[in-house]
Amino acid sequence: SLDGYIRGDIDQENGVVFTIILPRAITSADPAVTKSSAQTAETSTLTNTATILYVEDEEPLRKIAGTVLKRAGYEVIFGVNGVEGLAKLTQEGKRISLIITDIAMPEMDGIEFATLSRQLHPELPIIMVSGRFDDAVTEKLNDLRIEDRIHKPFTAAQIKQAVGKAIHRC
Repeated sequence: SLDGYIRGDIDQENGVVFTIILPRAITSADPAVTKSSAQTAETSTLTNTATILYVEDEEPLRKIAGTVLKRAGYEVIFGVNGVEGLAKLTQEGKRISLIITDIAMPEMDGIEFATLSRQLHPELPIIMVSGRFDDAVTEKLNDLRIEDRIHKPFTAAQIKQAVGKAIHRC
């Protein structure tokens, strides 16, 4: 588990500044510890067989979240906005077990994408990701029966917990 996170801050002089926080690597000269850790990672990878559609316009977040989810054993299909996400959902809908989508994206935002996704596949759980959830957005998400909300920045543990809960709710 990476248990790190990314924080994006707007700096008037430099634009958007991303801070990536990762835990310190723990090393051991003891081969038994290394072997045990590798076996645990391999076992956890084999237990998750779901396919996730992850729709996010920010490439660094897609890459990091994708890495976390793939290391947890999930197959991940990516979309860069709601339009592309909808196309992937139409093509791969039968394979997809969960949708994770950002709210603020160009071309088609996450709420419109989630609304159209519900029409195509009403049974699919959806997790929304955003830096903030105001009252108007929260009301729309409640109407859409969104399984969970993840606030940015999020940790690896937070996204894995939300995914596990949403996928295994049935």
